[in-house]
Amino acid sequence: MALGLGLIGLAALLLLTLRPIGSLRAYVILSASMRPSLQPGALVVTKRLPTEGYREGDMVTFRLPTQGGTIVTHRIVRRYVTTDGIFMVRTKGDANPGEDSWTITSDNIIGRSVLVLPWLGYLLIFLRTRPGFVMGAITFFVVFVWREVRYLVRTVNERGAV
Repeated sequence: MALGLGLIGLAALLLLTLRPIGSLRAYVILSASMRPSLQPGALVVTKRLPTEGYREGDMVTFRLPTQGGTIVTHRIVRRYVTTDGIFMVRTKGDANPGEDSWTITSDNIIGRSVLVLPWLGYLLIFLRTRPGFVMGAITFFVVFVWREVRYLVRTVNERGAV
């Protein structure tokens, strides 16, 4: 039962990396800029919040206003509203010596980190490759068949023992 739930959970996380489910989305951490809080290979699940829901100290995932919309996860170190009423945040990677050079608007924020799963990101990256997909499908099939065979053997033994 636990193995089946684990496989379902892994499939759900893989799906979250491909497309959002509601306000949830998952991303794999690729750099060391957030060490020690986030290690490379961690899977971060984010949740979109209303603008006023983001606070200093929150780890947020956002699109850079430059560099073609690169996705980054850093911590909010300062938040403010401009005279034009635009909500802005300044961010910093925990391992970086200073604040980031960019300023992020609420439109660029994807969400606040609500769950961190160390190392799982590497597995999900692998499962998105052709060999990883084949290996994952074979593993799923073997586990499914093994569970069914176990169930059938147990059923036959119980009926035969009566």
